[in-house]
Amino acid sequence: MKVITIVGMGGLGKTRLAQLVFNDEKVKAHFASWRMWTVIGMEFDPTKIMKSILEQATNALSTVSETNSVRQKLEHTLSGKRFLLVLDDVWNEDASRWGELRTALTCGARGSKILVTSRSLHVSSIMNSFITHQIQQLPPDDCLPLFQQFAFGDEEKDQKLMDIGRKIVEKCGGVPLAIISLGSMLHNIQDETHWSSVLNSKIWQLRDEEQKVLAALKWSYDTLPPQSKKCFAFASLFPKGYTIEKDELVRLWMANGFVQSEGNVDAKTMGNRVFDDLVLRSFFLLTPSKEHDFGDDSHVTKCMMHDLMHDLARSVSGDVYWNVKEDLVTDIGNRTYHLLLYVKNLSNAYQALLRKPLYLRTLILSDCYLYLNANLLEIIFSELKFLRVLDLSSNKIKKVPKSIGNLIQLRYLNLSRNNIEVLPNSITLLHNLQYLNLSWNEELQELPKELRSMCNINAFVIQM
Repeated sequence: MKVITIVGMGGLGKTRLAQLVFNDEKVKAHFASWRMWTVIGMEFDPTKIMKSILEQATNALSTVSETNSVRQKLEHTLSGKRFLLVLDDVWNEDASRWGELRTALTCGARGSKILVTSRSLHVSSIMNSFITHQIQQLPPDDCLPLFQQFAFGDEEKDQKLMDIGRKIVEKCGGVPLAIISLGSMLHNIQDETHWSSVLNSKIWQLRDEEQKVLAALKWSYDTLPPQSKKCFAFASLFPKGYTIEKDELVRLWMANGFVQSEGNVDAKTMGNRVFDDLVLRSFFLLTPSKEHDFGDDSHVTKCMMHDLMHDLARSVSGDVYWNVKEDLVTDIGNRTYHLLLYVKNLSNAYQALLRKPLYLRTLILSDCYLYLNANLLEIIFSELKFLRVLDLSSNKIKKVPKSIGNLIQLRYLNLSRNNIEVLPNSITLLHNLQYLNLSWNEELQELPKELRSMCNINAFVIQM
């Protein structure tokens, strides 16, 4: 099993190059259906990574969570298979963690490959890379055509704007992300004065290349419509490298009121338009996916944020959006309205949160199943009455307290992948609920009869 790494600074197109390899027809034929893509990000958790690989390899959600069980199932699945695995955006420089993951992958057949993208040459070293491909900045002759493609498209090119654009491109330092972002932004503002203000901006005086790119991205953000700014900032709630379905993200925007119906256009269509525009402007990246997604024959569109875009989203969102680990819970202020928690002891974390007034609109809990008992749920349902979005998926919940009926502002409720046996009738008091997901609760015997009378629900998902 050989490791190939693609290394370069942020914004040069490492992920894009890996996508081209992953989707190449010859590569597809060579590895058959054994192609997996996992975004790593800042945290290198071997168990989570193995589980992600397993789910893609089997095209099914995995119910196992213990490290040994996940590793054994992954080894059984990949044993004797020639596979291609992409590990995108790796930051880990701890050789022992990589060794733990690598051990589980050595079961593959001869010819298996691991393709890694990273900013760090040290990552390439500890992974004992067979080939290291260092991406350099674009040469000047390639920069201008790329900028023109996004700034002008097929439209007639104004010579004065062309001259200014050429000078702007020179200042981008050959970084495609900056060129594409500025080109997309200026496409909508064909004004000589505005183009000149970009050219003469103080951001180009920054010495650090990545800070210069980030400042250029901020220019693009500032030109977004207010609605799109909110939707983009919301995505900072998720950690770097997080992949999310387009439909899921649009539902979360709708539940929070970021996108609403306008005239004859419903909220979902408006959300889809905002999403597509953010992709077009390179604020979101579409991620590679197999032809089928966990048994569903329809194509599933997924996206992530480039890590520099994520830095931008964090900088513009302030304290409103937070994704935190246990040791940072005390940093959350009373201006935080949207919260994603990654904690092992939710009880301790929540006690810290209760010491301050909370007006949360969004609460997403992850990896809390060891401590997410009925008593703690009772506290959440009683205290957080302003919630519009509540995601308690994958927490091994058995009983849902009646107090869930207190959350009368709730628009989005995800209780999937738990062990729920019965739902309380009080859930029918959630008159504003638009989305309800009860999938993969295999112990669930029946639903409240009044559930069908909840007229605002436009998406009810239940799969077993």
